Amino acid sequence: MRKRIRESSQVLDVIANAINGVENLEMDEEAWNIPASDTKGHSAKVISRVPPAVARAIEQLVQSKQYPFPTSDDFIRFAIVLALRVVNRIAPGVVTTISACEAIIRVMRDYENEQAIRTAVELACSNCEQMLLDGDKTTLASHIAYIDHAINKVSDGSQWKRRFQEEWRSVSKRYREFVAE
Repeated sequence: MRKRIRESSQVLDVIANAINGVENLEMDEEAWNIPASDTKGHSAKVISRVPPAVARAIEQLVQSKQYPFPTSDDFIRFAIVLALRVVNRIAPGVVTTISACEAIIRVMRDYENEQAIRTAVELACSNCEQMLLDGDKTTLASHIAYIDHAINKVSDGSQWKRRFQEEWRSVSKRYREFVAE
């Protein structure tokens, strides 16, 4: 027979506190992103059936674009990890791999962000290179200003803002010199 974890009112209090904590957090997109694989590219498929109303609710949430969940899978991964965190607070030690999950999430988030920066910088440089070849200083200056503005809009607390600024400044130097001529 299973041992009763806690009184249901205590469980509800923990869940309410966890939900309240999420509502009060000013989370950037990184905190919402749960990678689909670990650092070695491994993943496991989890299949579950839900009532149609739940499936519709998930799709509505994703389609609302109010949260950074591009797909329902992204939301489901987030919800599962959030539920594991809640369970770990209710009954510490039951989910012994939660700290490993958190570490993998952090490492994969860093890797995905770094890849996104490289891709964005490469694309921006490709566009700038074409404008440079065309001799189009006006569009190039506008393009550089737009990218600078977009980078500055990123939260100041984000480590990626600084890294992206450094990367962009380094590679955009020659384009800035061309525009300044």
